[in-house]
Amino acid sequence: MYPQQLAFQYLNEVQELLREELQKKFGTGASIDISSKIETIDTPYALQSLERTINKLRKEYKDSNSSANIERLNKELLDINNIMRDNFELILNRENTLQNLSGKAANLKESSKKFKDNARKLKMSFYWRKYGTIAIIVGIVLLF
Repeated sequence: MYPQQLAFQYLNEVQELLREELQKKFGTGASIDISSKIETIDTPYALQSLERTINKLRKEYKDSNSSANIERLNKELLDINNIMRDNFELILNRENTLQNLSGKAANLKESSKKFKDNARKLKMSFYWRKYGTIAIIVGIVLLF
């Protein structure tokens, strides 16, 4: 009977509270793995200070029809709506992006063809410079 989305929001907030408490206890350095630190807690009531906060949060979420919970659900729905709108805009802009990509591919193909032709001309020019004088001398000798 309890709204599933509201239950997930409650669990996310409890998770965030636990993460904050563990960061206070063990530090916030990048090298600290909080999930591995949970296993090192050896006292049974190490996180008892968190219980009051969780109980307060539970009371806030107990009545699913309260204005705060409905506001939370509406905020979540607005976030989902914004995400979906962004995705639709990306889908609509996809055609333009594909057309731009197609144009760039055509330009690249044309440029590579020009490069290939220029390389062939440069190669012929190099051979004429290298062997041209010899070919002219051999041609003159054969002519005589």
